[in-house]
Amino acid sequence: MTEKKDCYFLLTRLPYPPIGGDRLRYYNSILVLKHFVRLRIIIITDERPSPEVIEFLQSNAFSYKIFIYPKIRFRFNALRAILSQYPIQVKYYYFKEVEKYCKANIKSDDLIISNLVRTALYATSFSNKKWLDLIDSLYLNYSRSKLKVSSVFWKMMYTVEAKRLKRFEKQCVEKFDATLFTNFNEQKFYLPFGHAVWLPNGVNENLFHSTYLLIDKNDRPTVVFLGKMDYQPNIDAVLWFAEKVMPLESHIQFQIVGSSPTKRVLDLVHQYPGRVTVTGYVEDPYQIMYQADAVIAPMQTGGGIQNKILEAMAIGCVVLTTQLGAQPIVGAENKKHLIICETPVEYVNAIHTIHDKHFDTMAMRSAATKLIKENYTWSRFSNKWEQLIFEK
Repeated sequence: MTEKKDCYFLLTRLPYPPIGGDRLRYYNSILVLKHFVRLRIIIITDERPSPEVIEFLQSNAFSYKIFIYPKIRFRFNALRAILSQYPIQVKYYYFKEVEKYCKANIKSDDLIISNLVRTALYATSFSNKKWLDLIDSLYLNYSRSKLKVSSVFWKMMYTVEAKRLKRFEKQCVEKFDATLFTNFNEQKFYLPFGHAVWLPNGVNENLFHSTYLLIDKNDRPTVVFLGKMDYQPNIDAVLWFAEKVMPLESHIQFQIVGSSPTKRVLDLVHQYPGRVTVTGYVEDPYQIMYQADAVIAPMQTGGGIQNKILEAMAIGCVVLTTQLGAQPIVGAENKKHLIICETPVEYVNAIHTIHDKHFDTMAMRSAATKLIKENYTWSRFSNKWEQLIFEK
């Protein structure tokens, strides 16, 4: 039996618990890679690992090294980055101690996998075989988002960063042996510059075997948004819906489900008393989602594939989303698998059509589940990783 090679996997976030699209991807990547390589994980973070994180790393990695820095160190890096040629968030995660550790430990025949553009700089100086799990093109994301983001700070940040990321991401695709994208169209965009690979996220197959019931009919139209609520694209989506759609229809009930809601999100409860609910983290949000008339994802900013949409479709919810939210899901057709709404009026009309049963949703629910089951599972994700590992 051929001895496994060492593989250094560079992360900028603890991979456990698997909450949110990024951690879900890290978590599932680790569970796949450990079978084919001696997985040596390097993590750069401002979080203190819990005993559960340590147990997960000890159980699934050959070795691991966690570099923990206070937030002030990251912010100092960001200030220094302003005068450099690099994207701010690339330098934000760049520390001499990590660079020194990599140079001292990574051997010439080791595989290097950098996660996100943030860790790419650590790997570019090595001649080793190396892959970049870019996940989303931040250049394409920021170029779109700067036009619609609600935060003045992020509008300025996206404008500055997009120019630097355009150059840096292109260089990464040229230098790395493979660059992985969740978004098929972003993969196509970078294909002329190097080996760009489409590797979308998935859903847990257990969702297909769970039973969710419509317990009681909601008296008033009810929609749910699911997502981490300290993530700016999710904040933008929720605020857009609250500010643009809810004033048009006083009967809509809006449930916001997800960890770490910001003050601006929490304030919506007082702004729309009796109409907005902010739950925070919920262990099993799927019954809440299924009970609603629709799950909404009115994405205005961001990029890549939205796990919240995949999961909602997997359990047979009706999903209302923008073109930005729908487009990365290859095979998803408007009014067959989900409903695309761009304007506030389109959202109001769609919600009422569903609530008043003017539209039979059963065929859509079934088609959505079938699409996700056949194309977007963590098992398929695992198979694609394996194909890449054994690619000649």
